[in-house]
Amino acid sequence: MAAALSSRITRRQTTFWDFLGADGVSRVHFRGKKAYRIAGDEVPSYEVVRQHPLLVDYLELHTSIFVAGVAPDPSTIHGELVEALAVATSRWNDAGSYLNDASITVLRDGYGMLFTGPESLGKAVATVLSRAAVAHTVLPAGGSPTPVQVLVAGENWVVAEEFQIEELPSDKSLERTRER
Repeated sequence: MAAALSSRITRRQTTFWDFLGADGVSRVHFRGKKAYRIAGDEVPSYEVVRQHPLLVDYLELHTSIFVAGVAPDPSTIHGELVEALAVATSRWNDAGSYLNDASITVLRDGYGMLFTGPESLGKAVATVLSRAAVAHTVLPAGGSPTPVQVLVAGENWVVAEEFQIEELPSDKSLERTRER
């Protein structure tokens, strides 16, 4: 769906957000909401897209990675994992969404689940572990691809199954209607 330029989010509800722009008010309805982030009201633009780094969690099968050997420098490798995931998600998702909360301990102790997430991100993690000569196992973690889209409005976003944009009457058009 087409992007609108320079808008302000004026209202957020469970199933819609309102955007006030130069051309009036647009209400973006969503159905089947999966996740969202609220970061501010002023947005340079907004659009609904079917391809975006935020959608990888829904569009790919998932894997889990288990460590099976002690890491030579757990803190450094952890930093490399965090950076690899940041690059792979274009910095839209936090590495903590995928790495075990105790990932440094897992690397230090040499056993346990390190990662669960989309296959493409798992490949990035496996590459870092292989380069560091850390033994690991990659296993399927299930999940099935779900058709979703994302409304991106600056740093705000909503992942949902379906979106519909409705143009609402502006206050001025309502006043003209009442005068008649």
